[in-house]
Amino acid sequence: MKMHYPESVRRHYEELDRLPESYVILGDALCSFNPFYGQGMSVAALEGLLLVNLLRETREGLGRRFLAAAAQLLDTPWGIVAGGDLRFPQAEGTRTPRTKEFSEYLTRYRVAAHRDADLVTTFLRVTNMLEDPSALMAPQVVARVAAAG
Repeated sequence: MKMHYPESVRRHYEELDRLPESYVILGDALCSFNPFYGQGMSVAALEGLLLVNLLRETREGLGRRFLAAAAQLLDTPWGIVAGGDLRFPQAEGTRTPRTKEFSEYLTRYRVAAHRDADLVTTFLRVTNMLEDPSALMAPQVVARVAAAG
């Protein structure tokens, strides 16, 4: 498969010493994802909800508070996308034994999902950010993947 998207990019504005007071950075300006995974719009929507909730509290220090909270929000989808890209040999990044093991598990998972609608549902719920990625490793899910051989 040939992809024309150069790379996913995550910016860590929360680490800057100074920020403009009148700006909130969100969406692709904060983190742009490989569109293959379909995370960008979901994350932007979650960032919007996060912003609404922070505005309900107070507007004081909104930019800094938002960036700190958004950094935490981004950790999970970024891990999914960055980890997914690492299964391609040409992708740059650190491949740990854990990353390699999880990539191999996901390969087995995808094969098993061809015959198991529940596995498909769980995978889609995780990739659409309706469930935490740990759902892919729930004991009953791991057992279904193992049983598919």
